[in-house]
Amino acid sequence: MTYVIKTYQEEFLEDHELIGNVATKEWIFYGQTPAAQLKENYAREDFDPETRLYCFKGEEMVGFQTAKIVESEEGETKKRGNLEFPMIKSGHEEASDLMMEQMMKTLKEKGVEVIHTRVSDGWLGTNELSKKWNYNYKEDAYISFKIELKDFTAPDAKKIEVVEYDHEKDVEKMVKIFIEEFNMPEEQARANFELINNNKDDVLTHLLVKEGEGIIGRLLALNIGEETDMALGNIYAKNEDVKKSLLAKAIVIGKEKGKETLFSTAFGEIEPKVKELKGLGFEEHCVVTIHEREL
Repeated sequence: MTYVIKTYQEEFLEDHELIGNVATKEWIFYGQTPAAQLKENYAREDFDPETRLYCFKGEEMVGFQTAKIVESEEGETKKRGNLEFPMIKSGHEEASDLMMEQMMKTLKEKGVEVIHTRVSDGWLGTNELSKKWNYNYKEDAYISFKIELKDFTAPDAKKIEVVEYDHEKDVEKMVKIFIEEFNMPEEQARANFELINNNKDDVLTHLLVKEGEGIIGRLLALNIGEETDMALGNIYAKNEDVKKSLLAKAIVIGKEKGKETLFSTAFGEIEPKVKELKGLGFEEHCVVTIHEREL
């Protein structure tokens, strides 16, 4: 029985999620998007169903592949597509090759000249597929770091009072900080804090350090993945003592709530963030890189 490749249909999403979860169960720092979220994502106006391929053998879905044609960034002269390597059920490697061939043909027909994909030692098989399909390393995308809380020793820091964020009292000051310190548009800054306030189940702790009427430090830690995992966003701090105090308090709260591992990610301007995280006691966990090839 031969393989048949089809493009996106909503009825495929449950199997899409299932195959993705099984294919990546041993991967580090990767999560398959739930079917409900996929349905919402694929309802957007810019979604192209021809960039989602599903491979069948008879009535059984054995794999899928996703891609996206992206807007050119500054300095790019060639139309680019981002694609992920196929996710397949064990024993269906031929389906992976067929989807790759079809996806590259589709993207080329849509005018794409260069394609990017994400690769990691922690994402089993992606390095091998990159070599097989003649990709070359371009740059680091992001680096995941972690701290095992049982092994954490708080770095020396001046004793500083750390308090919980109060949305009603603190939102205006935090919006102002995001506008002035991070060049974030006011509308986006407000939406960010409203989102946090409206999704309290996702928030492990939201901490501030205040000085007089102002805020000189802020840390947000989230519940993620396994019940014992927590994630740290960027820390805003006016000095190192504030930063270390916020982290120490977040870890104390994490331990009290049964957390065992704290994750954080360096992306964008990676090197300064790597230096910061290592200085706080984090260890490198997973490096994700961008590989590219021309079509």
